[in-house]
Amino acid sequence: MLVHFQESGGSLDDVIERVRTAWQTLRGESPEVWSYVCDVFPDHAYVKYGDYANPKYWRVPYTRDESGVTFAPREQWASYTLDYVPVTAVETPPVETTQAVGEADRPTEATPTPVTAPVTPDPTPETVTVEESFTGFLEAVGKKTEAVIIVQGESANGRHYTEAALHSGIPIFTGRPVFADHPTAVEETQRPERSVRDVVGRLGQAYVGQDKHHQPALRAPLIISESETGLRTKIKEGILGDLSIHAQGSGRRNGEGVFVVETFLNHPHTSVDLVTVGAAGGYVDLAESLREAEPELTPATPSVPTDTVETTSAAETVQEAEPSAEILLLRESQRQLLEENTHLFRQARSLEGGLHLQRLLRDSTLPNPSRQRLLEQAKSLIEAYSTHGSPQTPEQLQTALAKLVEAEKAYLAQVLPHGVVTGLHAPVAEEKTVENLLTEAFQGLVPDALLSVAVRGRHAV
Repeated sequence: MLVHFQESGGSLDDVIERVRTAWQTLRGESPEVWSYVCDVFPDHAYVKYGDYANPKYWRVPYTRDESGVTFAPREQWASYTLDYVPVTAVETPPVETTQAVGEADRPTEATPTPVTAPVTPDPTPETVTVEESFTGFLEAVGKKTEAVIIVQGESANGRHYTEAALHSGIPIFTGRPVFADHPTAVEETQRPERSVRDVVGRLGQAYVGQDKHHQPALRAPLIISESETGLRTKIKEGILGDLSIHAQGSGRRNGEGVFVVETFLNHPHTSVDLVTVGAAGGYVDLAESLREAEPELTPATPSVPTDTVETTSAAETVQEAEPSAEILLLRESQRQLLEENTHLFRQARSLEGGLHLQRLLRDSTLPNPSRQRLLEQAKSLIEAYSTHGSPQTPEQLQTALAKLVEAEKAYLAQVLPHGVVTGLHAPVAEEKTVENLLTEAFQGLVPDALLSVAVRGRHAV
C-alpha cells in the first residue's frame, strides 16, 4: 500500500497533509463506505470510518520516506475506543484502551486470527501531549475553543460598544459562520453572501462573559473544521488568532464624534472572520478548551451613555478590520461621482424650471412689475424641484407655477376696474423752469396783465 507524493520532509502540518492525501488516494481501493484521518502521529494515524453518528476508530501504523507513505497491512490495524481526559486533570499519560478486533469490526479483505491486546499505556511519547495532539478532534467531540467576539468599551477603530450592544449580539452572532479574512470590496458588491471555500468554522451559543483582562465581552464557542489543519496549527502556534466582526449595528454619535454602538442589527451576511489584526478586541481563546464555558451573566438593565449624545440616531456598518486601500479608493471615487451627479441634477432641473416659468410669463400679458414679483415667488418652487432626489415631476412643477400666475391675475382683477390694467406706470414729470414756478406763485396775486412784469421784471417786457 504505497502512495507516492513529491517529498516527505517538512513540518508536522506538511506530514499531516501528506498522510491524509495518501489515505484519500488509498480509500478508492478499500471497501470502506466513509473514512477520515482524524489525527496523525509520527508513526501511526487514527482513522474514523463508518456511520457518522456511531463511528469506529482504527489505529493504522505507517512509515514514510522519500518515496512516499506506506500504510501497514490491515491485519496490523487495531480498533480503539478513545477516551480523552484534560491534561490538568491527570498526572500520568492517558491510556488507549484496545478492544479485540473481530471479523465484524474489520474491513472485509481477509479474515485473520483476532488479535487481543491488553489494556496498557501506549509507550509512544505523543500520548503525553494528547490534549495538544488531538486539539482538532477534541473540538469535534465537544471540547470547544472559545471566541471572544467583542469587548465592551472603545475599539481600535474608535467606536464604543455598550453593555446593551453586547447583550443584543447574543442572538445575532449565535450560530454564525466563521470565514478566513473579511470580504474584499469586489466580493462585498458582487457576492455579499461569501464563498463556501472561505468558511473555516462556526460559532456556538453566544453569551456575555469576560475577556482575559476581566472586561465584559461577548463570547461564543468556536468550532473550527477538521479540514482546517493548517489554520488550527497557526492558531495553536500563536501566529493567527485575531477575530473581527462583519456585522451591522445602530447607535449615536456623542459630542466628541465617537460612534456609540447601542445594538446590533440582524443581517443575513453577519459573520465573524479570522484576520491578521482585529479592532474590537476579538481573539481566539485557546485556554477555554481546558474548562467549561462560563455561564451567561444575568442580563442587567443596559447602561447607555447619555451625556452629550446627539438626539438623532444613525445606523452604520460595523466592520472592524481596517479598510484596505482598494476600499478607500472605491469610496472616494463613489463620493466624487455622487457630488458630480448632484451638481448636474441641480443644474438641469433649475434650467428646466426656469424655462417653464418664462413660457408662462410670456403668455400671461401681465405687466412687468407683476412678472418681477412672480419671478421672486417662484424661486422657492424651482429650488425645491432642483433638490437632488426630489420626487416632483415636471408636470407637477408646471402646475404649481401656473397657479402662481393665475393668482396674480385674480389679484389684479380685484384692485382694478373691469380687470383692465391701467396706470401702472408713473407719469413722466414736466420739466419746470424758474419762470414757470414764479408764474404759478404770482397767479391770483396780481392781475393777469401785470403777471409777466411780475415774473420777468420791467426791463424784460
